[in-house]
This record gives sequence, C-alpha cells and structure tokens, in this order.
Amino acid sequence: MTSLLVENGRALESRLDFSGPWRVLKANWWKVVLFAAVVTLVAAPFILSMPPYYQSSATLLLKADANSASPIEPVYRVDTSRREYYNTQFELLKSRRVAEKVVTHLGLAELPEFNGQPNPDSWLSRIKGFWSAGHQEDASSRNQHAMEYLAKHLSISPVRDTQLVSIGFESRSPELAASVANEVAQTYIDLNVEERVDANTTASHWNQSRLVEIKASLEKQEKQLGDFLARNDLLTFRGVDGLQTEELGIITNKYADARERRLAAQAEFQSIQEYGRNPAALASLPEVSNHPQMQDLRIALIKAQQELSELAKRYGPKHDRILQAEARIKALNTQSNQLMREIADGIEDRYQSSQRKEQEYLAQLDEKKREFSSLAVKKDEYNNLKNNIDKTRQLYNELFRRQEETRLNAQLHESNAILYDAASVPLLPAKPNKMLFLLMVVIMAGMVAVLAVITAGALRNTLDRLSQLVSQLGGRVLGEIPRLPALQDQSALLRVGAVNPRVGASADDLYAIMRLEPGQLQRIMITSTRAGEGKSTLAALCAASFARHERVLLVDGDLRRGALGRQLLGQEARPGLAELLSGEADLAACLVPKEGLTLLPAGQPVSSPLALLGSPRWSELLATLAGQFDRIIVDTPALEVGKDALLLGQPLDGAIHVVQSGQLPASRVLSVLAQLRDARVAVLGTVLTQVAERDLEGAENLRFCGAPTRGAL
Repeated sequence: MTSLLVENGRALESRLDFSGPWRVLKANWWKVVLFAAVVTLVAAPFILSMPPYYQSSATLLLKADANSASPIEPVYRVDTSRREYYNTQFELLKSRRVAEKVVTHLGLAELPEFNGQPNPDSWLSRIKGFWSAGHQEDASSRNQHAMEYLAKHLSISPVRDTQLVSIGFESRSPELAASVANEVAQTYIDLNVEERVDANTTASHWNQSRLVEIKASLEKQEKQLGDFLARNDLLTFRGVDGLQTEELGIITNKYADARERRLAAQAEFQSIQEYGRNPAALASLPEVSNHPQMQDLRIALIKAQQELSELAKRYGPKHDRILQAEARIKALNTQSNQLMREIADGIEDRYQSSQRKEQEYLAQLDEKKREFSSLAVKKDEYNNLKNNIDKTRQLYNELFRRQEETRLNAQLHESNAILYDAASVPLLPAKPNKMLFLLMVVIMAGMVAVLAVITAGALRNTLDRLSQLVSQLGGRVLGEIPRLPALQDQSALLRVGAVNPRVGASADDLYAIMRLEPGQLQRIMITSTRAGEGKSTLAALCAASFARHERVLLVDGDLRRGALGRQLLGQEARPGLAELLSGEADLAACLVPKEGLTLLPAGQPVSSPLALLGSPRWSELLATLAGQFDRIIVDTPALEVGKDALLLGQPLDGAIHVVQSGQLPASRVLSVLAQLRDARVAVLGTVLTQVAERDLEGAENLRFCGAPTRGAL
C-alpha cells in the first residue's frame, strides 16, 4: 500500500502545472522589468555607437557559350555545360588575385576601414589607438588587412536557376560599397579577357617557333628529294615512274592489238588449211567470198552465164557468139580461181606477218617489264621522301593557318561575363538595425529574467497553494487558513470571530465539511509533518467552531511538551492525559471547561510516552469520552517527531493533516501520509495553514478579499 501511494504521488508530481510558474512570475514581475531595463541601459551606449554599414550589389551575367564575333575557333575554351563551371567562377570572384587587384586599383590599403588602423572618428577606435600608439604597419600588412577585410565583407550569391550572380559588398561608406562591388565585377571581367588574350598570345608564339622549325625541316627534305632524283637520273612525270608506266601501257596495248590480229589471221589461215587449195571449197569461205574482187568476178560470171543462156535460145552451139560467150565464162572462172589462190596466199602472208608483230611487241613488253621492276626500289624510296615532304608541308600549312587564327583572336577582347546591372550608391544603411538590437536586448534580458524567476520558484518545490495540494498530493483538500497575526492571548483562538472573520469563516467551512461526511466522525485527530506548522492552532479553531453547535472536547495529545494546554490554560501545572493513562488522576479532575468547550490538557511532560499511548487505556478512555461529548478533537505531535501520532490515531475515526504553506516539498508530505495509511489511520484530508494573502484560493477567503471566486477551491 505504501509503494502504491508513493507511486501515485510521483505521478501527480510529474503532471504539467503552469499555474505555479505563472503565479511566481506574477509576483516577481517587477524584478523582470527592472533587470531588462538595467541590461538595456547598459547595452544602449554600445549599440548606439555601432557604425552603420551600407550594402550595394552588382549583377553579373555568366555566359554559357561565348557569342564570338569571329568564326575562328578560340584557343581558350571551357566546358560551360558542367555544373562545376559555375561553382568555379563563384570561387574565382572571391579569389585572392581579384581581391589584390581591387585593393590596388581603388587604393583600399590606405583607408582606415580596410587597413586595420583605428578610425579617428570613433571613440572606441581612439581607445584602441591609445594602447597601440607608436605601432605603424608596413604597406604589406596594410594590403593584407585590406584583402582580408574585402573577403570578409564581400558576398557572392548566385541567383537560383539562372546564370546571374549577385556581387554584394558592405562598407561604412555608401559610395565605397558601390565602387567595390562594381570594381570586383569589372576586375573579374578584365582578368577573364586577359587570360584569353594571354592564352592566344602564348599559342601564337609557340606556333611561330614551330613554324620556323617545320619550314627548315621542309626545305631540308625537299633538298634530299632533289638530290635523289638527280643522282638516279629520274624525271617526275606523274610520279617517278610515270614515263615508264606510260610507255609500258602503250606497248601493252600494241601487244594486245597484235595478238588480236594474229588470232584473227590464224583463224583465217586455219580455215584455208582445212579446205586446202580446192577452188570450190575456197569459194565457200567468208574470207574469200566477201572479197570485193571476188564479188565483182562473181557478178560478171553470172551476167555472162545469163547472156549465154539467152544466146543459146537463138543460136546454135557453134555459133560465134555462143563460142565467145563460153570463152568469156571460161576466162572469168580462170580469173576467179587465180584470185582465190592469191587471196589464200595473202591470208597466209598476213598470218605470218601478225605472228612476227606479236613476237616483236612481246619482246618489247618483256624489256619494259624488266626496266619497270628495276625502278620499283627507287620508286619506294622516292615515295617515302615524297610522303615525308607532304606530311611536313601539311603540318606547316595547318600551323600557319592556326597561327593566323590565334593572331586574329588575340586582337579580339571578349569575356565570358557581362556586368549586367552596376551597383548603385545605397541611401540607407543595411545594418546594424539599432532599434532591432535594442528590442532584442530587451527581449533576451526579459527572457533571462523570466527564466531565472521561474527556475528559482521551481527550485523551491514547496506547497504554497491549495491547487498544489490537489495536483501534487492527490488526496482530499479540506481548506486553507490565512496567515494569522501574532496574538498576545492565545486563548483568543477559542473565540473564532475575535481572531479574524476570515479565519472564522475557514473554520466554519471545515465544520460544514465534517458534518456533511456520510460516516460519523466523532473522534478526529489533527497532526502535521513537523512541529510548528499550525496544527495546534487549527485544532483550537476547529474546536471553537464545532463548540457552537456540539459538545466538544479538545485533547492535547502531545505528552512530550503539552504546548496547547499551556497556551490556552496558562503555565499552571494541571493533571491531564498523561495522568489518566497512567491511572494517577480521575477524569473529572482533568477536564477543564473553557470558552464553551472542554479541554483535556496533556498533563505533566513524559520523556517516553509510547508505553502509555500503546496501552489499552487510551482506547478505553476514548470510549468513555465518546459517551460524554459529541466531538473529540485530538491535537497530536508531529509525525516526524515520533510514533506518538500513529498510536494516538489508531482508535480514532480519522486524521486531518496540516501543511504549512511554502515550507515543505510534496515528497516529504507524501512520506508521512504513507505512514498514516500504513498505521491504518484514515486520512480525512489536508488543510493548508499560514497561507499568504496572494496565495489564497479557497472560496471563503476569496469572498472576504472581494476577489472573484470563479475557479476557487
């Protein structure tokens, strides 16, 4: 049961409750305001003395492809299609080379803003200058400071998804901010042009030197070729073997023609050989029959035969004209036979002549082949020399053309960037926003103060209000008692209204709660965690409030000190609870009437009352008293003092636990509540005592204060 109660208490403590921090902040708001005001006043001189900085920006357009006015291919080329190209250009804009040229051209090393020297117009710089008096930096150090200052205040910002670059610069001078931004852009453009011109000039010088070398080599190779031709007595007609090739071709053609004629003559001759010298057989050969003379004789013979046939019809065989015609036919046949023999002899002669021609041309062809074969070695050497010359001349021509191109490109000053939008002189400073800084100081100081106040309140971790009892203890809350002024007469506590109407109202509210309980709560004990929390005061107030309606017995159960009895009855020694439990006194002698109620004092102090409280006489005494009184209220010692309260509470109907406002953490109170439950003492609820007026939350107390009671406990 104890572990369960502790776990419930820890769960309640872990809940988020912002009402506590809000109340702490509300109570200490003036500290927050004071701290913020002091910090702001301290920071204001430094913020207001901060020098203004002006910012100006120039826009640079990086061309992806150079729109060259010249059709000649440039020497200086970059791959603008890769993303690294633009990142490289951004870094080049921030390079030391650009910064050095800008510092030199604008003379920035002589300006105090750039060279690290104190500004004579700034009081802070005067203080620094006082400590560094007599120290003068050389020109190199000033240039170094100027370049570092330029790099620190220069911003290169590419415009997303474009080829534009924003070049910004911050300076104390608006004119200088615009001048530096424009100068950085122009210096980058000039350096780019310079690099292109240098590349073309370097290439032109290299080409020129190579041209001289190649020209000398070409002249040497041409001289070697001329010496070779002269040494071998060669002519270059269509090459070194052009003439021989031409002659060989002519002879080859003539040989082919002669061979063709020989074959044709051979065919005619073979035909004659096949038919022999028979005129009738020879006449059937096309070579003979197609001969012009043979055709004329054949025509004449046909006419003579026709004429003979006509004459035979008119004359007899012996007629002269018949005889003449027959003689003419005979003569024609004789001529035909003679002509055929001559044609056959001519074909034979032509065949023999074609054979001789063919052999002659074949011999000439073989001779030319032998000459051509002997020329092949010379031709190879000639071709090697000629190829070397051709390649060298081709290289020379290409270099000469490239030399002219680079010479022309060197005269064309073209950059890959354009200053698209020049920086203008700003009218207002870009920073610092002094009002914003002051506002930030106020806010930050206020936040620090709020955090400090809330942290201090959280570190206290004490129970100050009824709402904290509900959230952190988790038990029933019966009410709260405002902080009471010091009383000269403690017995005035029994006159509730005389003490404080608000206190009386709180006591009456507690009486109402007890009356409304479903069970009979006749015997009630009032205890606390430690001494001095106001349990005895609450016991007296409750007894006085209940006594107006009931017969009430107020028992001082603190046998160790008996403080309640002495406060209400005085310092006179009286028998009380200790004597009753030890059997040394009667009940009637111990009961003391006071202000409408009955008081049972503690009696003589006992150093170790546990034996008395643990005896059955306490329970028997309670049974006797229950028959005489309607309500018995027992004021017990604090729970941390000893086991007295636990022994006193076991035979009682319940216990009211008192917690002093702002003194104890919840964990400590939960621990003693667990002791009550472990001892089987019913806890009726908790009452918060000595509550400051600002922490009051009970409905009765708020009503007396005139505050709204909505949300009150």
